[in-house]
Amino acid sequence: VSSPEMTDRKARASVIIFFMLIIIQILIGTQVRETVDELLKSGIDRPDLMERMSINFYIHRSYSILLLLVFIWLYRNNRHFADMRKDLQYTSVCVGAGIAAGVGLSYLGMPAALQPVHLISAILIFLFTSKMLIRLYTKPLVSRS
Repeated sequence: VSSPEMTDRKARASVIIFFMLIIIQILIGTQVRETVDELLKSGIDRPDLMERMSINFYIHRSYSILLLLVFIWLYRNNRHFADMRKDLQYTSVCVGAGIAAGVGLSYLGMPAALQPVHLISAILIFLFTSKMLIRLYTKPLVSRS
């Protein structure tokens, strides 16, 4: 049996870990986007972009697996908290959409229509995770009965 303070501390730690990983992923994704823009400006066609991507793309793609696993861990360990449930559900939709868009970008020749979906998903994940952090530091957690 753990105390409410210990439970809050564990929830905070799990959200902080996910939040830090998201920031790193966004920074790597920004570098990937810069590479895409440079390649497009140099005259490379979208379907040929994958052949010329830097190592950052492969790190970004592989890192998404880590993020998914950490998010599953975060979700499973915190879904019973009423204050976090909705944000976790919304975040899970955004994680799914972001990964689906990323897979589409990777395997469908970088279609321009998927870029905003991928970016907006990342922004929403960042926002929902920020909201959870703020909530965790401003009031104690309440478990669903």
